[in-house]
Amino acid sequence: MAVFAGCLFLGQSVGVSLGGIVLRLADSLWLLATAGVWLLLLGLAFAWLLRQWRSELTAPTALS
Repeated sequence: MAVFAGCLFLGQSVGVSLGGIVLRLADSLWLLATAGVWLLLLGLAFAWLLRQWRSELTAPTALS
């Protein structure tokens, strides 16, 4: 458990450090706008997949 927790927190700290370096090197407006659009598209795709999954689960019960 301790090794897992150590790897988890090490990965988070390295990710935050690299994110800070990239944010400083790149133009932050375009980088943040791109990340926002990416998260929006990812959220829409996830919502669509959840709706598909829910309709598959409720379809057999609607027929009976």
